[in-house]
Amino acid sequence: MVRYLTRVQLHFAEHGDHDRLHAELIAAGFSHVITGANGQQFYLPTGDYWIESGAPATTITALAKGAAERTGRTNSVVVAQYVDLQFSDLYAAV
Repeated sequence: MVRYLTRVQLHFAEHGDHDRLHAELIAAGFSHVITGANGQQFYLPTGDYWIESGAPATTITALAKGAAERTGRTNSVVVAQYVDLQFSDLYAAV
């Protein structure tokens, strides 16, 4: 299994667009919460999600792009495979 960090940006988003995007990405298997080395969970910044999958990056990109397209907004998507993800000062997930 491979871990991917995904960034989705909606262009000219209006109220409710990000909520719909979030729901679409969660339904596609992405998560907005990441677990640190100490087991504590944190929220990724707005627009960032991660997914663990055996699929190639092109498939993950298509999943994220499809979720973004269903908002009806133009968008940008970036997907990167990662092995060691470092982060700082994220909000703790309660």
